[in-house]
Amino acid sequence: MKRINFIMMRSGQCFLIFFIYYVTAHCSFSITPGSICDRIENAPIKELTSSSDPNEEKVYEDPGTIVVYHGFGCAQSDKPGTEDFIKVAQSKEVARYAQAAVFLNGWNSKYLNGDKNLAGLATMIRNIRLESGTLKWEAVGVFSDDSFENPYGWCYFYTVIAWNPARIDLLVDQKDGGCDTHDPAEANFFFAKNEGTTTALSTYPTIIQNIGLIGKKTVAIAPRGFGFTWGHDDTPGDHNLLQIGYHMEHAEIFNEKGKRYQKGLRGTTTSGEDFSFVDKGYVSWEAHAIFKDDDGRRNYQFGEMVSALAGDDLGVIQPPFSVLPIEDEGGILTTCVSGPGPLKTEELEIDNIPYEYAVPMLTGWELGYHCGDNNVEEIGMWIDKWSYQKDPGTAAGKLRYTLSSFLRDDDGKPYFDSRHKVTVLGLKPVVAGVKPIQSD
Repeated sequence: MKRINFIMMRSGQCFLIFFIYYVTAHCSFSITPGSICDRIENAPIKELTSSSDPNEEKVYEDPGTIVVYHGFGCAQSDKPGTEDFIKVAQSKEVARYAQAAVFLNGWNSKYLNGDKNLAGLATMIRNIRLESGTLKWEAVGVFSDDSFENPYGWCYFYTVIAWNPARIDLLVDQKDGGCDTHDPAEANFFFAKNEGTTTALSTYPTIIQNIGLIGKKTVAIAPRGFGFTWGHDDTPGDHNLLQIGYHMEHAEIFNEKGKRYQKGLRGTTTSGEDFSFVDKGYVSWEAHAIFKDDDGRRNYQFGEMVSALAGDDLGVIQPPFSVLPIEDEGGILTTCVSGPGPLKTEELEIDNIPYEYAVPMLTGWELGYHCGDNNVEEIGMWIDKWSYQKDPGTAAGKLRYTLSSFLRDDDGKPYFDSRHKVTVLGLKPVVAGVKPIQSD
């Protein structure tokens, strides 16, 4: 079992916004976002082919304070030859006094008729709402070659946190916004194009504004969805895959002091004068993505969907991570050597977590073939199970988790590399005002 140690230090942080990408919700997989918004919204709810046992989903519970669940759901496309999005609905009952959040903690997709080229893939959790003690949501997946000729199976993995707001100072923003929204407070979806660059790496800052986050010490951005597709408006297509990856940097809070922004980004006054929300809290982070075959350059599109968690009882442990095209890594994935089979499973520990409660989030991952690009039959990375143990009266706890990754074509021979980052949400700090960082 691998072990990761952390130390506790005070630290100051700064962030510079260079530029902002903003688009409306639910448009991650497509070169025609408007039409895809409607297709996802109107897609029928499919039956789950398998799901986790509700009796085994509970990770831990402190009665009257917090309960945490971890589960999965799977479904299949049944309309080969059509643009078929899988959409499922799931829910979790919580105490009526509780607030609750759900976020994405892994994914897996598989062609059912052998390996194929890849046009795009996406997974997201959307339409989250808390109704009469039940947290409800929908999950959407897609996995396709250029013509959707092949049926596919898809699974997603989720984590649910439900807490008593009278005992834990924590709030969540998990709105979606509509396809026609222009309100930044509704914009939990962000999108970028990678074109004309020398490599397949994309990086861009994103921003969200919500007045409910004002005055909170810490904000954490939780992953809720991603999407990749080759090309852009006039160059769609499918290709072999060499490398795919996603990394979400930590969030920063900053306050405006009389600053002004371009018209339409924050709104205008009744006189038409541009304005900003003075002294309001804004949250920013940086997303990195990579999607490539053996070509040194190929255009693609990438989108992410997120939630924001904030509160004075919240802390974040954020280990370092990076995604780089393999040509910039010195070719670490290009050496053809023997390796494990298509499924990799790791058991890991994170020690010295100075919080009463802790929750892992899969915020960075990378998958790639060793010996050049190949077709894909099955691909994914997910947290299988996890636990957190902290004895009463002790200064720190221990997080254990099992992570699996999968990448293969139909003969299963090409070896692959996988890397990941787990960000830890800490709740109720043992030592107030102390932030943990990874030790050297």
